[in-house]
Amino acid sequence: MGTVHKLKLTGLLLAGAVAMTGNQALAGGFSIREQSASGLGMAFAGAAAGYDDLSSMFFNPATMIRNKGFNAQAEASVIIPSSKISVTSPAGGPDSGNIGKVAVVPSTYVAYSVNPDFVFGVGINAPFGLETEANAGWGGAPHGIKSEMKVLNINPMVAYRISPMLSVGAGLQMDYMEVTLTSNVGIPVTIKGKDKASFGFTAGVLFEPMQGTRVGIGYRSKINHKLKGNMTTIRTIPVTADFTAPESVTASFHQDINPQWAIKGSVEWMNWSRFENLTIKNLAGTTVGNTVENWKDSWFFSGGVEFKPTPTMVLRAGAAYEKSPVPDATRTPRIPDNDRIWLTVGGGMKVTERISINASYAHIFVKKAPINLDTGLATELIGTTKTHLDIFSVSAKIHF
Repeated sequence: MGTVHKLKLTGLLLAGAVAMTGNQALAGGFSIREQSASGLGMAFAGAAAGYDDLSSMFFNPATMIRNKGFNAQAEASVIIPSSKISVTSPAGGPDSGNIGKVAVVPSTYVAYSVNPDFVFGVGINAPFGLETEANAGWGGAPHGIKSEMKVLNINPMVAYRISPMLSVGAGLQMDYMEVTLTSNVGIPVTIKGKDKASFGFTAGVLFEPMQGTRVGIGYRSKINHKLKGNMTTIRTIPVTADFTAPESVTASFHQDINPQWAIKGSVEWMNWSRFENLTIKNLAGTTVGNTVENWKDSWFFSGGVEFKPTPTMVLRAGAAYEKSPVPDATRTPRIPDNDRIWLTVGGGMKVTERISINASYAHIFVKKAPINLDTGLATELIGTTKTHLDIFSVSAKIHF
């Protein structure tokens, strides 16, 4: 490969290596919180303290103990993002167009109560990912055009009641990750990578000091990924990249006010500060690209209310504030994340003795995000991103 092509290739990797791990996601960084239609309706307040379905097991496996018999649940969230980058430099742009892509995030949960004090379950989720794609000829094409990430997480788990007030849970995480990114640095470049199996764990506790009061803490561990794939320009070469998906802790409470009203709250921390650099290497172990990220830990604070006008119907509302982990100095057009505010509503209904459904809606206001990139090896990109998202979630649960 010629010197000019090597220089352009290195510039691409420096500017776009972060796409090996993410895109415009739905929570801080590129994590996906949309794993519960019940939770979305209350901005995920009370997530680790247990909802009246299976979905809270994603946040805290100990909450499974609240389910009796055999239960199965299917979830789907439709995310409609709008994210546009206005380009100041290079002069004349052009702007990105809407880089957000409509996506469907599915989740599935199954739990079986072996006895009143022991429950086994499995969750299947997509905890990270989604997709962005700018117009092919936009002014930031050297920094990224398309970024696509798919993650499949399988999480078998168990919950055990130690006493009437205390339950614990734990589980194994198994991850599959697949990433594709494209850019144009004078020549089209495509990078594809996969990690077929990486492992972590989940754990949690649920404390119920009195009827109607619950406090839960859930933990999802870090997962170390080693992506292997190819980079194609005028020829194809194999490359690798290491990435550690961060651990998270969710602490929640649920408090009944009376038989109709309940209040809930959550605080979530995610250890994004471990994402300091992303390094791409060839098979000889030589670094061909290194992106300095210097992300910060992210925080999520939410509160919500639940109202039951009848024994078979529930209404929900919530609000949240989320502190983004992405610093202004290292923001890229692949992950133009910033602080955000959530406003949500939802409801549920028990259709029969065995079947219940839930539906929720959220609007997310994202703070304007400046982009100021000049790697010295790729075209300068200065601009501003304006983003908002609408999310619709539905779920159905069957109980035997």
